[in-house]
Amino acid sequence: MAIATVDSIYNPSQLSRQELIDRFVVRHNEFKKLYRHIKEAKMKTPEEHLLIVGQRGMGKTTLLLRLAYEVEQDKKLNKWLLPLVFREEQYNIRTLFNLWEEVARMLEDKSEAFAGLFDEMDALYTNKANEEKYERAIFDLLLEKLRGQKKKIILFLDNIQDLLKKMGKQESQRLRKILSTVPELRLVAASPVSIEALHDYKHPLMEQLKTFHLKGLDKEATFKLLGKLGEYYKPDEAKDLLENYQSRVETIRRITGGVIRTNVLLFEIFVDDRKGDVFKDLERLLDRVTPLYKDRTDDLPKHQQVIIDAIALNWDAVATKEIKQQTRLESKVISAQIAKQQYTQILKKQKSIF
Repeated sequence: MAIATVDSIYNPSQLSRQELIDRFVVRHNEFKKLYRHIKEAKMKTPEEHLLIVGQRGMGKTTLLLRLAYEVEQDKKLNKWLLPLVFREEQYNIRTLFNLWEEVARMLEDKSEAFAGLFDEMDALYTNKANEEKYERAIFDLLLEKLRGQKKKIILFLDNIQDLLKKMGKQESQRLRKILSTVPELRLVAASPVSIEALHDYKHPLMEQLKTFHLKGLDKEATFKLLGKLGEYYKPDEAKDLLENYQSRVETIRRITGGVIRTNVLLFEIFVDDRKGDVFKDLERLLDRVTPLYKDRTDDLPKHQQVIIDAIALNWDAVATKEIKQQTRLESKVISAQIAKQQYTQILKKQKSIF
């Protein structure tokens, strides 16, 4: 039976564990590479930590969940390794000690062996002036409990850029020290590529993170994804679309860069109006994804926002000197920011044919 919208069948936060596993049809190569890093690590010494980087809508949250579920169902791993999956938005974590408190709550939900851990932490809190001392005390308590149960934890933390924004340099250095010296804890994080802090290789955490970049889906992966969606949303219409209107799907895929979330929205538009045209599809799609791309633009530093605006208002490719004229920024500033935007796949640079 068809249901109301595609969102309700492809929102990872709404899917059960088995539903997400069953519908995980793309990103298999990335999943295998990342999981190999997890499975082969014995965590007897501090391990390399992993960072998944990709613009919003590329499937980072789904990939994190899929990895966590695989750890849970791996009979060898789950004897000693506990996966802890944080919510996509963690507004309650403003400092490092909040992170350990949340870990305690999650461990209590995961195993009765950790019952009462948060209350033990809470009892150590005295006042705001001693927050640094409190953080160290509760982390030591966390380690004591883990070692007592002969368990280790792997944290699946989405939107790590939000946590880094809240942390000062001292806290970031403290987290770096923990990640580089403590074998009981491993981090698998994700972030949109447009966060400036993660492009600064002077940031204390950068050298601790092995980065995996997610690219847009190619044609084959896109049709595979939409084929799976078609099993749950208007199967007859979806089959007709994928067999008889492939050029429409491919046109928008190229325009959108193969972003998964955008393609999911596109799929619903196509299925509901299979005999429309590409320009109408694009107009409806732009209306649906405006909040997504606004969030991505809002994440950019101010100079990058100005540069993106200047480029977006030109239909054709634009030269640096033209951007300088429109933005009043210095050429060296523009070149530096464009280099970062190329790295994050926001912009593509092409050589002049003249």
